Parts: sequence; C-alpha cells; structure tokens
Amino acid sequence: MTHPAGWASPSFFLAVSTADLRARVEDIAGNCADLLNSFFDALGSKVHSHNIGTLFERIKTIEVSQKPFDKHDTLPSANGLSIGDGTNRQIYVKPASSSAAEHYQEFRWNAIATTVLNELLHHSRDKGHFLDPSLDKAAFGLMSPAEQASARALMKKDNYEAGTVGHRFISAHCKPTNPPGPAPRRSRMSPIIPALILSFIGLFPLAPRNTVATRPKWRQIVLMRSTREDVERLLGQSKNRGFLASYRVKGGTLDVEYYPFHFCTPAPDADLRVHRWTVVEITYEPDNPPTLADLKLDLKKFRKVRESVHVPELVSYLNDEEGVDYTFQGDGTLYNIRYFPGRHFDTLRCDAGSTKRGKIKGSL
Repeated sequence: MTHPAGWASPSFFLAVSTADLRARVEDIAGNCADLLNSFFDALGSKVHSHNIGTLFERIKTIEVSQKPFDKHDTLPSANGLSIGDGTNRQIYVKPASSSAAEHYQEFRWNAIATTVLNELLHHSRDKGHFLDPSLDKAAFGLMSPAEQASARALMKKDNYEAGTVGHRFISAHCKPTNPPGPAPRRSRMSPIIPALILSFIGLFPLAPRNTVATRPKWRQIVLMRSTREDVERLLGQSKNRGFLASYRVKGGTLDVEYYPFHFCTPAPDADLRVHRWTVVEITYEPDNPPTLADLKLDLKKFRKVRESVHVPELVSYLNDEEGVDYTFQGDGTLYNIRYFPGRHFDTLRCDAGSTKRGKIKGSL
C-alpha cells in the first residue's frame, strides 16, 4: 500500500503512518464488530470479506486531498470518495482547516479513520463498489423502529443525498476507544466472522405477465400489486423478515422492498395508496453483468445521474416514466437494475403528482 501522498502536510495534519491509520480503523471497527457483521450480511453474498484488515489491505492509495472532490464535482457534504477497482482501489478524504485546540490532531486523525472505515464499506464489494443506496438499505434493516422513522423522514426530503443514512448509522455506532488519542495497542483485532448466507433458488428481472415456465420465478412479481405472501410463495422466506428482503437467486441477487404503511395512514412517510407489505421496489444485481453497449438502451428515454456521491465513477440512467434505473460501474458493466413506481403510478400516490419514491436528484 502506498503512503498517503498528502498526509504529512503541516498546514493540515501531522504525519501518521499507514500502520497507525490501520490501527485506528481496526479499533473503531472492533468496537462495533457485531453490527458490522450484520451490515455485511445485509449487503449480501458479494462482500469480499467481513475482516476490516483484509479490506484495508486491498486499498492501494489513501490520501487527504481536495483535488479528487473538485475533479468529480462532488456535493459539498461528501467527506470521502471511493475510486478505482481491482488492484487500484483508492480512498480520498476531504481536508479540514487546522486548529490550535488541544488534541485537535488526534481527534482529526480519528475522524479520518472513521471516514476511511465508511469508504471501506463501498470497497467491500468483491468486484466494483457498493452504492450509497445499498448502504442505506443495509443500515435501514438494522435500525430500531425509532431510527427507521427518523431515517424515513430524512430520505423523503427533496434534497436527500443517498448514503447519508448508511454512513451516519455506521459513524453513530462505530466509535474510537480513545477519541483524543491513538488507538490502544491490541495483540490482534478480533476478526469479524462472516455469518452463513442462506440462498434460495428461483428468480430473475421483470417481464410480461405471460412468462414461460423456463423463466425465473421472480419475474412473476408485479410492482405495486404483489405482496410479501406472493413473493414468499414464489421464492420462499428471506432471511430478512423486515420490509427489505434479499434473495440469492440463480444468476444474481434480488432485493425486494415492501411498503411499510397501510395506504395513506396518518404518517408523514406514507406516500402510496397501497396495502402494507405491497412490493414497491425491486433491485436485481447480475453475477455476470452485461455492458451498456450490450443492453442497447435508447438513452433518449433516460436521464443520466450520479446516484452515489461517495462513488463518483458509477453512473445511472433513469427512466422516470417507466420507473427503471440502470446503474453502471466505471468500466461500463452493469451494476444493477432497479424498478420503482414510475410516473404511470401517479394515481396511486397520496400526494398527486409526487415522484419522491425512487427519484434520484440531479443530472449529468
């Protein structure tokens, strides 16, 4: 691993060794090991490793620098960036102005270590990166009811930035042992042991109703109509029994999101006129992804957006009318396909004309 290029700059930081940074990151992760285990489980079978040290070793460059943030025109709120893949994985941390306050440098280095831990979650995917919305979903499934209510309210805001819920959740639960100082010495960090991932056979993306018997069963799921009972009749029970269910399926991974309210019941987050446990979003991630060219999409029908502020290389193409979102990796291969209630479902919205659910802000 190369030594961070900007880290010894006296105008911002004291010099720190890679070993010291790793010790801080592993200390923070060790203080929330059970939660991280569950978080990686929620991300699914494509996690490279549950061991933070192993993930840290995959990163070629970690640097405190403003340049990558300016280059990728990222939002001001982004404190970390995950770039590159394979043997060229990179993490960048936004600089902060200096301070004469006591223990400032130690507090700042622990803050940097927390940012690095959060970016390692993006880099924890075996190939490519996990998107900000994926981190949001993983975190949401682990939250208490009160945390979920707060997260829903935040995610419904017009200016919501994907990844905020996921990163805040990790930062709130994963803290350094010694905030004003270096990490305590440990003989060896307790490894984060991956839990058994259950798999189910049966699924693949949305298709016409007259689907033939040889097609994946999950193509029979109908957005805004099918219920959890329908899904489980086709696919069996997911290990996740909440409103976000994940399935390992032939050829890929499927995530199903259910509506948590009953129609427009008095609740600030209720936004659809459908029954509780109705399927409102489906995301499919293929094991052997095609390229953008392979799919032959009519890009005139899509708007191009950057869906993940912390992973600027990933680009999404959204069709708001039909409710479909294709997201591609930096090398042009498909990351996932997401189906959400498009504008043709406007009559089923509590607020007529609202398209908040599934909508990604911004354009490129």
